[in-house]
Amino acid sequence: MKTNLITLALLGLSFIAQSQVIYITNNRYQADYQVYVTNNKYEADWIVYITNNLYEAKEGIVYKTPNRYQADYQIYFTPNKYQADKIIYYTQHRYEATLDNQ
Repeated sequence: MKTNLITLALLGLSFIAQSQVIYITNNRYQADYQVYVTNNKYEADWIVYITNNLYEAKEGIVYKTPNRYQADYQIYFTPNKYQADKIIYYTQHRYEATLDNQ
């Protein structure tokens, strides 16, 4: 029984560590990442799929939260590609989502 509880706790920590919950901020100085959205997936650093379910969020599959304290990352969208920390592409296919598009 104790082993099962430890396993469940480790799985829970693993889920939290891989979660991709973001908050979109209007202040670039509060953001963890400044991102630019591209229409070309081959120039993107991150290929992102947006989900409406918080519990589906994981690497590349992103849930947008209205609560900044619930977010793993705060994102600021910049209109200038050269100011961006990351360039993202939104995909319609969950299987394409990745945070390592090299």
